[in-house]
Amino acid sequence: MNYLITTFDGFGDGVIYYPVFREIGDKMSKSKFFYTSNLFFSDSDIRRKINLPLNFRVVGNEFRKLAKENWEITYDFLENHNIKKVINLRFIGKKFEKDYYGFKQWVNFKNSDIVFFDDENLRDEKMVNINARNIILLIIEKAFNVKLSYSPNILKQVFPPNKQSDSILINVHSRGVFKLWEANKWAELISSLALSNKEIKICEGFGDIEKSYVNKVVRRLQPNIKNKIEIIKSSSLGDIIGHLRGTFLLISIDSGLIHFADSIEINSLGIYLTTSPKMWGGVTNKFRHIESNHMSFCKNFYPHFGMCMNNKIKCEEISNGRDDILVSDVLKKIDPFFL
Repeated sequence: MNYLITTFDGFGDGVIYYPVFREIGDKMSKSKFFYTSNLFFSDSDIRRKINLPLNFRVVGNEFRKLAKENWEITYDFLENHNIKKVINLRFIGKKFEKDYYGFKQWVNFKNSDIVFFDDENLRDEKMVNINARNIILLIIEKAFNVKLSYSPNILKQVFPPNKQSDSILINVHSRGVFKLWEANKWAELISSLALSNKEIKICEGFGDIEKSYVNKVVRRLQPNIKNKIEIIKSSSLGDIIGHLRGTFLLISIDSGLIHFADSIEINSLGIYLTTSPKMWGGVTNKFRHIESNHMSFCKNFYPHFGMCMNNKIKCEEISNGRDDILVSDVLKKIDPFFL
C-alpha cells in the first residue's frame, strides 16, 4: 500500500517529523510514502546528510493544503499511484483546514476506498497541553496500526555537537513574526550578557525581514556592546546548524532552532510569547523555557494547536510594548546553565 503524508512546512516541523519518517520508512520498506516537504527536508546540504528512507518521495505544495481547485488533480494522483491512505499531520482542525476536510468529505461521497487519518481520529485523546510530537505519533500510529519508539535525539548521530565553548547563540526571529519578543528587550538582554563577558553570537537570518529585525536590535546597543558581539551571516540552514553545534547555549524565540538544538542535545532557552512551550517546546532535559502568562486567559489562544491564532499577527494582548516577559526573568533562567 502507498501513502500520502501532508505536513507543516517549517524548519522545526521537519526536525520533529524526521524520526517518524525514518522509523516508518525502515519498518515498511515495501510501501511508498509521498510527502510534502519543508525547509528542513528541502535544504540540499541537510537532505544529503539525513538520508530520508529511499521509499519516501516528495510531492509539490499543492498537496499540502489541498485547495479546492486542485481536488480533481489530487484525486487522480491518489488513484494513479495506488494511494489508499492520506495522513494529515497538519493538526489545526476544521476551522483552519477547511479545504482539507472538504476534500476528505468529497472523496467519501465518491465511495472511494481511500481513508484519511488526521486530528479527527484523536477525538477521544487528550490533545491539550501535550507536545506536538505526541500528536504526530498518535496520528501515525493509528494510521499504520504500529507502535513507534520515536527517538527525539536521532539527529545527534548525524550532527554531533562539537567541542563546546561558553558561547551563547542568540536567535531573535522566526518566520512567524507574531512570535517576536520586543527589540529593546533583546538589546537589554544582550547588553547584560556581553557585560558579563559571555561570548555572544547573533543569527542574522536569511530574508530581509529577519535581517531588518536583527538590525533593529543591534541599533539599540551601545558601541562598547556592539564590539563584543558577532553577527553570524549564513547562506543556508546548514551554516547555522554548524554554528549551533559549537554553542553552549541557544537563546531563541519559538523557532526551528529550538527544536534542532533539543534534537542534538544543545542547551536551549526558549522565549514563548504567543505559543505554548508544552506543545511547541523541546522534550529533553537540555530545554528550558519562559512563557507569557497571557495565554492562560487570551481570547485568541487555541489550546488544540497551542498558539494565539490571530491570523499570524502578534496578539493584541501583548503588542506595542505590553508583553509580559521581563529581561530580568530571562536572566534568571540563564544563570543555572553557567553554574
